[in-house]
Amino acid sequence: MVRKNNLCSFFSFINNRLKSYVTSAGLKMDDGTIITNPSIKAEVFNKFFGSVFTVDDGLCSDVKNRVVEDGLNTVTFTPSIVRGVLLKLKPSTSSGYDCIPNVFLQKCANIIKLLLR
Repeated sequence: MVRKNNLCSFFSFINNRLKSYVTSAGLKMDDGTIITNPSIKAEVFNKFFGSVFTVDDGLCSDVKNRVVEDGLNTVTFTPSIVRGVLLKLKPSTSSGYDCIPNVFLQKCANIIKLLLR
């Protein structure tokens, strides 16, 4: 599969091998009964977790303002830095929020660098 450059089927094969087909076990209650019904088990877990976590008292604590006096005023990206970052992108990863594939950005890195001058 790997030699045929079919990574999708390779990872599908691996994921199928890693899946666990074990059903969930029952819960033993304090009185010794065992619960196997998923809905009742969910209720038992909900009741337990609700009892161990703290209840919100509605009060907000004071949060200090974190404004920095000597803040960052400018950021400079040179065309060479941008080109270097584009060339280091992994072509196999998915595109970002702009939906531009990484492989496209890699192939166009030199042109993008020229446009930034």
